[in-house]
Amino acid sequence: MPQTVLILGASGLFGSHAATAFQDAGWTVRRYIRGTDMGRAAIGADLIVNALNPPKYHNWARLIPQITAQVIAAAKA
Repeated sequence: MPQTVLILGASGLFGSHAATAFQDAGWTVRRYIRGTDMGRAAIGADLIVNALNPPKYHNWARLIPQITAQVIAAAKA
């Protein structure tokens, strides 16, 4: 049975390449859609790849801790 990976930011440069690499390696790939429930998306995933890249770079100091907390919560779900 193939393992499942959830790619956060799969439409970006790194995320799209990561998704292709996992798919080529035989993994089932799920692509996270921004604005959906990350915890729900993570259910059953064996691995989460965080390739999120917030569009407002000047707000990274505020955004990255929030995003990281969401990713950790999703991993625990």
